[in-house]
Amino acid sequence: PPETYVRLCFFDSEEVGLTGSRVYTETYGVQDVGGVFNQELVGEGSIPVYWPSIKLSSAFKEMLSHASNGEQFFLPSGVSYSADHYSFLEQGVRDATTLTLATEDDRKTLEAVERIFDGQRKIISLAIPLLRLRSRISGSHTMRNYHKSSDSPEYINEAALKKAKGIMLSAVNSFPDYLASKFS
Repeated sequence: PPETYVRLCFFDSEEVGLTGSRVYTETYGVQDVGGVFNQELVGEGSIPVYWPSIKLSSAFKEMLSHASNGEQFFLPSGVSYSADHYSFLEQGVRDATTLTLATEDDRKTLEAVERIFDGQRKIISLAIPLLRLRSRISGSHTMRNYHKSSDSPEYINEAALKKAKGIMLSAVNSFPDYLASKFS
């Protein structure tokens, strides 16, 4: 495997066409990027959700599952193309995903997603359930203040931030093994 290092990036202007991450990928390229682990909406919930997941390699999914102690949900692609991981997907990085920590109030919605997208998670013939799914997600407890004037620091939960940090550190610690399996 190539030399292992982690690049920590903070992107701006996500809401304006993913400007920060797009400029980054266009300026620096992605030829040395083994995977992307973006975080969004990690300040309140406790349930790890990775999206999109339909193209993730099994080795990357296994690394994320291990980092989340096996209690995560993987949402399929098609749910949203609105986070900074997408700029890397567009440039050909297969293992690019976003972590969100969903609230317990959304567990039933997440379980419904698993039922809809079980097995191989083929979404070609599931356009109507996908539209219903988008509606359920946008109306979920986790998303209730997302990009709204009601969003304020009082909703940030220290335990959630510690969990997000723990998941990220676990994934970073496992990254060399993931790269070794990817390039072996």
